[in-house]
Amino acid sequence: MKKAEIVIVVLCITAVILNFMLVPGGVLFTVLTFMLLSILYFNLGFALFNGIRLRNIFKKESYVGIKASRMIGCIGTGMALSLLIVGLLFKLLSWPGSFVNLMAGLFFVAVVLIISIIKLVTSKSSFYKWIIIRCVVLFTIGFICINLRPYAIMDFKYRNHPAFLAAFKAREADPGNPELEEKLEAERMRIDQGEYAKDHPQSTEQ
Repeated sequence: MKKAEIVIVVLCITAVILNFMLVPGGVLFTVLTFMLLSILYFNLGFALFNGIRLRNIFKKESYVGIKASRMIGCIGTGMALSLLIVGLLFKLLSWPGSFVNLMAGLFFVAVVLIISIIKLVTSKSSFYKWIIIRCVVLFTIGFICINLRPYAIMDFKYRNHPAFLAAFKAREADPGNPELEEKLEAERMRIDQGEYAKDHPQSTEQ
């Protein structure tokens, strides 16, 4: 299970890079990989954190020696990490609701982190060490993202496409305006078809 987690994390990082490079399909790849990681934590966190292999999750002997309280904690941890990952996805793609998802995710991950630190101090178990590492990494990324200025990610991603940025921000200011929606879609199509690079060759040289 840990190998699967590592592979998915690497895919998520790759997806983010492709997304920022405006590679066709980068957004879809980002959504798929982030949701896959979210599902892994949400549905299989109890097995992942306890080192239980996927093929053994339905075997009763795999859970021998694991206390019910620890299993409940694993499920809660998986749900908290899953929520934070969804928040990161929303923030990365500038979707509505990113702030709420990030705030909720950060809150619950912070609770898990505090409890895990206390448990580590009292039990010295390496189990809590790995929980803490996951929580610290994702909490740090989430904290940075939630403190970014508005449109910071969009400004960086489309730094060579000012016309698209202007259309996007205008649509965000008046989301019910069909003309602004059409203009935004037209600018998006120009980027996808490479027309912007032809009109503004200097932007690709930077």
